[in-house]
Amino acid sequence: MSLPPPIDDDDDNDWFDAVADVRPLKPHGRTHREPPKNPVRRMVLRPRDTVAPHAPMGERTRSGRQIDKGTEKRIKRGQIEIEGRLDLHGLTVAQAHDRLVNFVIRAQSAGKRCVVVVTGKGELPNPDGTPPRRGAIRREFSDWLRQPPLNHLILKAVPARPEDGGLGAFYLYLRRDRDR
Repeated sequence: MSLPPPIDDDDDNDWFDAVADVRPLKPHGRTHREPPKNPVRRMVLRPRDTVAPHAPMGERTRSGRQIDKGTEKRIKRGQIEIEGRLDLHGLTVAQAHDRLVNFVIRAQSAGKRCVVVVTGKGELPNPDGTPPRRGAIRREFSDWLRQPPLNHLILKAVPARPEDGGLGAFYLYLRRDRDR
């Protein structure tokens, strides 16, 4: 094992000259910054073809409040009373959109908070063996929820539990009139 070369006085002098004007970032206290306790979460928009149909819809009300965690968990567990149901099977895309808008507007104005909308899975096997595609209504559903007037009426959209339609249905948690 070899020893490091000896340090001469010129090296020491050069070092001390180089760091002579260096000052600590914070003379008293910590020099590193701690992350905030409640970081702001930003929603990242993805291109339309990659948006999941169950992506969160407007989670904030206009007043800036979010849906509380307890309510969100109860929605996902299916523990919130379902006050209305709309089945879009067998409709054209235009008919389904019109019915969805009218249904949500009526339900919200009647003071209902949680409704189920059945879009259907829309998955038909392809003859060439490629993965099945979603149906047209299911494909458009998340876009409809993000556009006016529905984006102002819906706080949260969550995939439904199997007993309420499973992958072919969604719970829509609606705003109260006072939240608008």
